[in-house]
Amino acid sequence: MNPFRIFSLILGLLSVPAYGRYCLFNALGATAPTPSLVEVNAAFDLVDAVVGNLKKPSRIAIEASDGLFTSCGSLNGVLPITIDSKLYRGEEFLTVLMHEYGHHIFNVNMIAAKHVEWNRHRNLAERSKAVLQRLIGKKLVEKDGFVSYSKRNDPEVRDYLAMVEGLERYRFIAEPYEELFVDLAVVSAKKDPEAMAKMAKRLFLIEADADVKAFLDFQYRGSSFLPQQRSNWVEQMQLYGNHPHPRFAAIRTHLWTHYLNHPAYSGKQSYVVEKAFGVIQRRMLADLDRAAPYPNGIPNLDRQVRDLIADLDRELALK
Repeated sequence: MNPFRIFSLILGLLSVPAYGRYCLFNALGATAPTPSLVEVNAAFDLVDAVVGNLKKPSRIAIEASDGLFTSCGSLNGVLPITIDSKLYRGEEFLTVLMHEYGHHIFNVNMIAAKHVEWNRHRNLAERSKAVLQRLIGKKLVEKDGFVSYSKRNDPEVRDYLAMVEGLERYRFIAEPYEELFVDLAVVSAKKDPEAMAKMAKRLFLIEADADVKAFLDFQYRGSSFLPQQRSNWVEQMQLYGNHPHPRFAAIRTHLWTHYLNHPAYSGKQSYVVEKAFGVIQRRMLADLDRAAPYPNGIPNLDRQVRDLIADLDRELALK
């Protein structure tokens, strides 16, 4: 993000005080229409309503552009969200915003937990972003993060690659847990088991390449909270690099079938989401604390799912 963009982002936040912690910032180059600030606030309020007493970010900035969307680190106490306003429009735009907002809720609560290993990885991630920008400026790394073979012996590049390797362990272990919570929050807020899966489904319908379509189908079945045919799931996980969304696909279905869509839990979405966060947090931190949580670096998916479901069922049982 260039200095002008940062200045404009902060200026935008200061110029719209009426809406408190949310502000929609339309970046230069956003050619597609975006939802109104009122619609954005209403979408975030839906998420707030289902996360119970979990901590929420105090300020959010939203950057709408024709680039990819991503949840970023904090900027002067402001948590920015960048989203592709050309690819995602209307209700889909709001769903993606809710998802990225869910990541911020997850991280705010993880920061409050003051877990040593998690904070170490978080600090490493922040440092790696700064180092990457410096290396791009020195033309040692491409803008997309690619490092050519001829530059890999440079001391600064070697240090950066070591950071990336350290982050890969965190991403492999922790991201599936985080994505599970975030999807749970969005599905609960929208009362739609396909809320996140619809993104992959729509892209699947317009994609022509067979290999990409196969991945999007895998992504759709992994993001849906409805029962899906998931034969050869472990093999597909390995084929697509253990993508974080689909790893806990069976748990998504369990949560929808036994809790979110169960008559006994009607009106208790915040109870389910808040309790589930506690379980997800404990399991994730336990895995991070182990030097080698998975034999041979590969999780026993059946056991992992079975144990996590057992923990969720114990915690979510109505007293």
